[in-house]
Amino acid sequence: MPEPDPPGRVLLERILTQGDEHYTRRVTDDGRVWARSTVAARLEGGEWQFGRGDDAWHPLTTLPADALASLEDAIRRSGVLDTAPEHGPDTAVIGGSTERWSFELDGRRTTTVLRGVPEVHVAAITEVAEVLHEAMAAADRGGSRPTA
Repeated sequence: MPEPDPPGRVLLERILTQGDEHYTRRVTDDGRVWARSTVAARLEGGEWQFGRGDDAWHPLTTLPADALASLEDAIRRSGVLDTAPEHGPDTAVIGGSTERWSFELDGRRTTTVLRGVPEVHVAAITEVAEVLHEAMAAADRGGSRPTA
């Protein structure tokens, strides 16, 4: 039976895929941030160890209200809701990854696939990714704890 989705309506979701492995980060409209991955990483004795992830949703944090509002504003102003459904080269990029970004805000929903990451860039998505990074840092500074 597939893993149930975490509660809340999706505001933003990024799925990074490379080969058979994937990592997903989801932000719901209440500011909760979730992740799931087929890869697990841990630091042991100063060395990173990688193994098979459980591919289940895990809460990461909850964004502070102002950080969530900034993320929503970035989605509105960046143009991500109007981006083409796919970006990338006509041929495969060796060692490249695929990112699928989905957004839902103000009654609009869109998905954009970037093939050949990190070589492929879309300014609107880069802008939202940077604001998401700042929002996650704000959650870390504010001491927000994961909530299930």
